[in-house]
Amino acid sequence: MLNLSMKYRVNMTSRKYLHSVGVLSDRYFINHTLYLLLTALLLVSLIISGCTQSFQEQKSSPVLFENSDTFETPEDRVQAPRGDKWWHIFNDRTLDSLITDALAHNFTIQQYYARLKQSRAIAKRTDSRLYPEITGEISQDKFFNRDRVDSNATFGGIRLSWEIDFWNRLSSAAKAASFDTMASQEELETAALLLTTEIATTFFRIIEQQQQYLLLTEQIETNKKTLKILRLRFAQGGSSLIDIYQQQEQLVATQAGLPQVTSQLIALQYRLSVLLGSNPIQAIFSSTNQLPDLPSVPDFGIPADLLLNRPDLRYLNNLLEASGYRIDEARTDRLPRITVGARSGIRGSGIRSDELFLSFFGELIAPIIDWGRRKAEVERTEAVYEELVARFNQTFLIAIEEVQTALWRETKQQELIHVKDEQLAVSRSALLESQKRYLQGVSDYLPVLNSLNSTQRLEREIITLQSNLLLIRISLYQAIGNTIPLIGPES
Repeated sequence: MLNLSMKYRVNMTSRKYLHSVGVLSDRYFINHTLYLLLTALLLVSLIISGCTQSFQEQKSSPVLFENSDTFETPEDRVQAPRGDKWWHIFNDRTLDSLITDALAHNFTIQQYYARLKQSRAIAKRTDSRLYPEITGEISQDKFFNRDRVDSNATFGGIRLSWEIDFWNRLSSAAKAASFDTMASQEELETAALLLTTEIATTFFRIIEQQQQYLLLTEQIETNKKTLKILRLRFAQGGSSLIDIYQQQEQLVATQAGLPQVTSQLIALQYRLSVLLGSNPIQAIFSSTNQLPDLPSVPDFGIPADLLLNRPDLRYLNNLLEASGYRIDEARTDRLPRITVGARSGIRGSGIRSDELFLSFFGELIAPIIDWGRRKAEVERTEAVYEELVARFNQTFLIAIEEVQTALWRETKQQELIHVKDEQLAVSRSALLESQKRYLQGVSDYLPVLNSLNSTQRLEREIITLQSNLLLIRISLYQAIGNTIPLIGPES
């Protein structure tokens, strides 16, 4: 590190004395020499800086793969426009209220708010280095000579120092910090989007379990009535004991589903409470116990739209911008630093002032030998940028995959539900026919039992399939991205 400085001072009390002893002429010679050295070093720095290209000016698009113009979808479907609050498409006031409360009180969201505040403070601190700094100074020194005569020196005043951002090193650091702040904002948006989808997922799974509970209760009552009829027929000699045992087995198997559904319902309600930032409790909301119909598919656009719509991709893009400016900062850190400033105040040998002074200075500091430290920092920042480019492309590919997968899964899930509805209709017809044949004494009870078991199983299965269809749609909303209107302290 080479530190060459040039300082000019105007002293209000000692200038005449310095003329008399010839000090000013010597100082003029020294300053003139320093001025020549500074000029030569500055010219060399200008030549070096001309060979140092800005990374931001020469970088290319971070997308490294051939991007398709459209998504690969199973069929052309009518697309509905999207709003800021994607969950409004379900038209459920309870869901809307839950998500609003979660965005305001969820502790994970509050963590990201705190991170955003940290990023803003860092950006403000970094940006302040572009401007002059003014500090106050006061000191008193005590000196002893060989004759053991001591003297005091008192100083008090202000100092102004300003590093001229000749190579845009400080501005690059400030821009990098600014993009870090924007990245923190997008990280908050990502967390908010994930929270809304998890709230909606938990909400519909609770309704699913409530429907399962009601359906199991109805099926248990049906099986009890059937068992009662079989016992009456057995008393009249119209059925066998094995028929009663088979129906009892069917009843017990149906009753066994209640504890599972109840435990799932309690766990989901606890989970929803935690997402809302409250103590885990049951019965958070009272619902209609009905799953909504699937709304029209949202406008998913083209793959390139994901770069603007998905907050995680916007987050990575901001990190890439910040990383590019940090490369420029590391490159220009190898060039000299130029600082100018001034000092003004009083100094003397006691409490009373003996001298008022004003001095100006200019300073140029250039690295000469740092054993490769600054070069290694440039290589490190360039490697960080390469890592972010790879991460960005991987995330972009996954985003395209998630959209296309959700569209295909939704289509096939609808086809599966349609097939199961037909199967249920056939099973119910078979149940009615087997019951008729059993009552007529044409067949035994086993066909009735098989049809009853199949019908009740399909009824429960279709509820799960309908719930999963809504969850697939939620995953599509998450995949295409959205900007969530935040209502927290930093919204």
